[in-house]
Amino acid sequence: MVKLIFLFSIIISCSTSKVTNTNLTHEMKSHLFKMQNLASNYKDKQDQFLDSVVFDKCFDNWSKEVEQLNRLLHSDNQKDRSKKLDAWYRLGTCHSYVGESNKVIYYYDLLLSENISKDRKANIYHNYGELYEQKSLFVMARASFEESLKFNPGNELSEFKLGLLEMQVGLYEKSSKRLIKISKKYPKSNLIKFYLGMSYYYSGSLDQLKNKVLRLLDEKSDESVLLNFAISLEKNSDKKTMSDLENFQPSFFVYRDFKEFLLTKYK
Repeated sequence: MVKLIFLFSIIISCSTSKVTNTNLTHEMKSHLFKMQNLASNYKDKQDQFLDSVVFDKCFDNWSKEVEQLNRLLHSDNQKDRSKKLDAWYRLGTCHSYVGESNKVIYYYDLLLSENISKDRKANIYHNYGELYEQKSLFVMARASFEESLKFNPGNELSEFKLGLLEMQVGLYEKSSKRLIKISKKYPKSNLIKFYLGMSYYYSGSLDQLKNKVLRLLDEKSDESVLLNFAISLEKNSDKKTMSDLENFQPSFFVYRDFKEFLLTKYK
C-alpha cells in the first residue's frame, strides 16, 4: 500500500535543554532523501488529493530551518507562548522527516500536555498513527487515526489511512465508505477512485467497481486500464491478457505495485 507523506505536526526541544545538534547523520540523510523522492512522485502524479499534502520549509532545507527554530526556542524572548508552541510544532515535523521517531513521540506527549487546539491534537494523533504504521504496529496505528478523527472528523488524511488499513484486513465495506466520503471532497482525484476500485475488487463487487468507479474514469487512464485488467483476469486469466498486462507500464508506483500483485495472483 502507498505510504503517504503527511504534514507532521509535532514538537521538539525543551527551552531548558542544550541547542539540538542540527548535523544530519548518514541514516537521517537517507531517510530524508526517501521522503523527498516520495514527495516528488506525488507532485509528478498531479492528483487532487496528493496536491493537498503540505510540507514544512525544513523539508528542503533541514539543517538551516532546524537551527533557526532551536535558536528561537533558546532566545531570551520566550514570553510569546504561541510562538514557542509553533516552533515545537515545526521542529517535530522536521525530525519526523529524518526518521527520529523517539524524539517525535516524546515531544508529541509534551504538546498534548499543553492547552492546544483540537486540530493540532488531531494532527498529533494522526502522526502517531503514521509512526506506528511504519513500525508495522497496525492496531496501534488504527487506534491513533481513529483518535485523530475524534478531534477533527474532517481530517481526510486520517480517514484515508483508516480506509487503507481496513482494506488490508478485509473490512471492505468500511473501507469503501471512507473512500467514497473522501472522493466527495476530492472529486477530481483519480487516486482515491483507484483505491475505491481496489476495495470493490478485493471484495468481489465487480459490478460496483464498474458502475461506481470505472464510469467516472477516462478509459485510457492508468487507473481505468489497471482496474479493467483486474476485472478481465478475475473472469478469465488467459495468456493474452497476462501478456498485455506485462507490457503495460503505469507511471505511478502505487499502480506498478498493483500490476505486480495481479501478475503474481493470476500467473
